[in-house]
Formats: sequence, structure tokens, C-alpha cells
Amino acid sequence: LRILASAAPDLLACETLPCLSEACAIVRALRAEGIRIPAYFSFSCRDDTHISDGTEIAACARVLDAVPEAAAIGVNCTAPQYVGDLIHTMRQETNKPIVVYPNSGEYYDAATRMWCGTAEDFGTRSREYAAAGARIIGGCCRTTPRDTAAIAAWVKGGRKWGDGDGDRAHGGSFARCTRDA
Repeated sequence: LRILASAAPDLLACETLPCLSEACAIVRALRAEGIRIPAYFSFSCRDDTHISDGTEIAACARVLDAVPEAAAIGVNCTAPQYVGDLIHTMRQETNKPIVVYPNSGEYYDAATRMWCGTAEDFGTRSREYAAAGARIIGGCCRTTPRDTAAIAAWVKGGRKWGDGDGDRAHGGSFARCTRDA
């Protein structure tokens, strides 16, 4: 953390967390090192209620809501069909910004060694995520620049915060809305 902090970032991304205890350990380390850089904490989820280790996302949001170092709370590396419900649950526990960047919607079949399923329409999904309360929206595993472009297209199409829409990207990149977008 000291090395990251020495680069003077605007924000630390603590992502793909499988358990709440890992997030709490990061908070303790930030405090022990005297690091005053805001951080967001994003959990990997196994369904629409639980993070990877089985802890309810509501408990994660509730705990981190009381942590001043947590600038935002969210989920990533998660199947897109779970994200809407996860946002609703987190929103009930925190007023902090919610970050989401799900996977593409495809899954890897180890037996056939192939990716299966279809990628989600992230332009449409991102609007749903924003309407649910997400404020930073992106994409994780197997998302593409085309996904980012789909989000950017509707963001640039005159959307304003608070009108029931949102933004997204990753798989290596992020697209982000500002309140004036």
C-alpha cells in the first residue's frame, strides 16, 4: 500500500475482494500506514445476495458504510444478471457511491475448454444499473471496447444524472459519467 500511495493516486481500487475480512484488513493497513487516500471496495459475488465466501453483500455494505476510508462500495467480477439486485441491497445499507463492473455474461466450460453463453448488452444493462443506484459502472472479465463504446454512446446522448440512467466499462477500461454528462 505504501508503494501505491507514493504514486499519489486520486483513488485506490480494492477490487475482486472475496471476503469482508479482506476489506477490513485493507482498512486496518491504510490506517496503520497513515494513508489518507480514498479507496473503493468492490466484492466478487457468487449470486444476487452473497459475496464469494458466502457473506451477504448487505453486511459488507453496512460495515463499509461506517468506514471513512471507503469512498465507494461495489461489486465486480460478477455475473451481470446478479448486479441489479446487489445494487438494490447495497443501496439499502449505504449512501456512499456504488461501483459495479460485472463480467460479460459468458462462462468458461472447463470440460470443453470454451467460453459459453452470450455477452450481455452493456449499454442496456448500464442504464438499469444506474437506475438502481450505481454511480460508477464498468465491465470486468471478457468485456470489450465495444461494450465501453455502447455505454459511452448513451451517456453522450444527453443523459443527465438523476433521470434514471447510468454508465460503464472495463475489461481493462472504464467509462464514467459525471453529473453534467
